[in-house]
Amino acid sequence: MNAYFVIQRKMQYILTDVIDNLLIRDLKCIIESILNVSPENQQLYYKKKILDETRTLSACGLSHYIANAHHPAYIGLAFKMENGEFEKLELTPYPMQPEMPFTKKIPQLCADPKDESHTVSDDLIVGPCGSGKPKKKSSGKKKSSGKPRRKTSH
Repeated sequence: MNAYFVIQRKMQYILTDVIDNLLIRDLKCIIESILNVSPENQQLYYKKKILDETRTLSACGLSHYIANAHHPAYIGLAFKMENGEFEKLELTPYPMQPEMPFTKKIPQLCADPKDESHTVSDDLIVGPCGSGKPKKKSSGKKKSSGKPRRKTSH
């Protein structure tokens, strides 16, 4: 089964899905193909513990049950420095999107329903093909044809 991961180093994020019986060494090779850093110069962490590259992801607790599409598992990544030591693991939180600013509502669409002079239906009746020409509003009463109505009994 596929397991989903966010591999993070400082402000770099790699989103990937791999089979959960993949060796950690093979995951490092995938990272190498993306970042051009050899597997020997990479160190992977899960829950602040270094992952052994001879074990599989599921053996390290990273199965598809833990790392699914809706809640991927986070794996830390550190590179080897020039002095031969690995850099300190630094995981910078992903910046959240700012909230949408308050937007004003269009007055025509949000007019007070008690004020009959500013409702959209009174101001503009759109004809066929969206002509948008103001039309007279009917009073709701039928015009009399001059003939008296016949009463019907039930």
